[in-house]
Amino acid sequence: MKYSLTAAICTLLLCAQKPASGELTDISILAEHLGGQRYGHLHSALRKDAKELVRKISAKERVDLQQETIRLRLLLLSTLERLPQNQISDKQWTGKHREFLQWLFMNPDALAMLAAEIRKEDKGLTVLETWATLWEHEKTPEYRDTYAPLALALSLIYDNPRSVPKSKDRDYNPELDLIGRYEFFRDSSRDRKLETPIERMSVRDLLSVVDLNISKHEIQWVYKNVRSSRKNAGEEYQGIKYLMQRAVDKSFSPYSSYIMSEIKEHGGICGDQSHFSMNAAKARGIPAATIIGTGNRGAHAWLGFMSDENEWSSYASNGITNGRTYSSQRGRRISFRQLHLESHEDYQPEVRLPVLLKLEIAYAAMRLNQFDVARSLVEQAKDLGKMNRDIWEAEKLILERSKAPAEEWKSFLNSVERNYDDFAHVKEWAIKLKIRYLFAQLPEEELMKLLEREIRSVARDLGNEESALITVIDRVANVLVKQEASEDLRKLYVRCFRRYGEDLELFSKLTNSFTKHASQLELLKPQIPKTLLTAYKRVAESSSKEYFRAKMELRILQKVIRAYENYGTAEDESKIARLKKGHANRKKKISRKAL
Repeated sequence: MKYSLTAAICTLLLCAQKPASGELTDISILAEHLGGQRYGHLHSALRKDAKELVRKISAKERVDLQQETIRLRLLLLSTLERLPQNQISDKQWTGKHREFLQWLFMNPDALAMLAAEIRKEDKGLTVLETWATLWEHEKTPEYRDTYAPLALALSLIYDNPRSVPKSKDRDYNPELDLIGRYEFFRDSSRDRKLETPIERMSVRDLLSVVDLNISKHEIQWVYKNVRSSRKNAGEEYQGIKYLMQRAVDKSFSPYSSYIMSEIKEHGGICGDQSHFSMNAAKARGIPAATIIGTGNRGAHAWLGFMSDENEWSSYASNGITNGRTYSSQRGRRISFRQLHLESHEDYQPEVRLPVLLKLEIAYAAMRLNQFDVARSLVEQAKDLGKMNRDIWEAEKLILERSKAPAEEWKSFLNSVERNYDDFAHVKEWAIKLKIRYLFAQLPEEELMKLLEREIRSVARDLGNEESALITVIDRVANVLVKQEASEDLRKLYVRCFRRYGEDLELFSKLTNSFTKHASQLELLKPQIPKTLLTAYKRVAESSSKEYFRAKMELRILQKVIRAYENYGTAEDESKIARLKKGHANRKKKISRKAL
């Protein structure tokens, strides 16, 4: 991936004798700090320059953030801001990585790539140390540049031990370690074994390729036995026959070792199908992910893959829209829609980087309480690429630090919801902010009306996606618990079960929410079991003999039984026995029929 900056800027930085315009630090001083590896001094000088840029913008002076020396200052500042101050002044640490740091800080392309791809969850110091390890291991100088995106992608994963990919078959083959993973993908690209050469892939795409969790032996098997292309990667999911016995009997496994060849031979359930098809795609250089979600047929796993440049597709989702996937960079699960959002053109480096540089100055302005300057820069950033969520996060921070009134929050949140109409995970974030900053200070009577209206609005727009509906219902319930309004709380959940409970996953979440809040009110505790059972029989229970639908219903019934055990009376013992017997009989029937 090439960026618009060139190596000429490095020459300018190291050799230019004339100072930059205005009151910015003399370029020769920055060059001395860089050459002498005085990164603490360099950081201080760059922070001072950021303050001067804020002053110029505030004074309506013309400032071109794309001017080469200013752009490079901001790239260096962005990198140093992510490192512990005591570490960048540590001569032992800088001496250990001397050559790598000089390469990085004098390489605008590498700095730009790092600034565009690092996230707030990343540990900046560990990312650089891991990148240094790969850079020092790579003995071919030209490869250090050519495969820098590969090295950075691995560094963004390996900064968190919990994110390191691990093969599910631990004993059969050795794991691909950091160096082995780098060498494998570098060599596979050179040998033209990948759908897209590493040299043409962005760090963002590589993050969904290099975190495959199968051994090197299995990858070689994929190269010999899988022929699917980027367009039809989903066919590998379909090619794994479904084993109903494995779905019904969790103890059943047809595998002597959980490897790709055995999954292909014996088949498996949706988790095995997605594991196989995801790793088959990744091994061939196709960005892919296992997506997990829950619908009326219970939990399900399917395949997400990049079928075209910057375009994610799903295969075998069964209509479920609340899918989540594990992000190896972040070390946690994220919405699948997050991957869709980050494949948007506004996240491409050539668009994202100018936005981030404006935000770097905006954050400097916030540190100086120059909120008007920060707002101006945020608005300019929106003109460049408003789908970039970093912009809206920055604006939220401005509102918080400036103690903005409710009207400004209202305008901001309305803009977020309009801008991200197709991205439920961002709209849920906006809903939480709305509850916190708009609703929290309202009189309780007015608050209740707005929250009830919000429940209907969220149900209409988002359904159960991202649990946004539960977020608002929980807030209403909190108010009612505070008021000790037992009957109002019960009626709230009865209405919600009736209106939204046909979605069994949402019904299950409502069950948890109702139990949590109702158990805080002594008058309502004894009514919890009966309320849940009535809602279950009226809304959720069906005569369906379809295994997965029935299994989902039984999961809810188990919660009802647990409620009777926890909050019922002695008179309920016979009812508990009948419910347990009915649960066991239906489970036995559907299992027998499924097999």
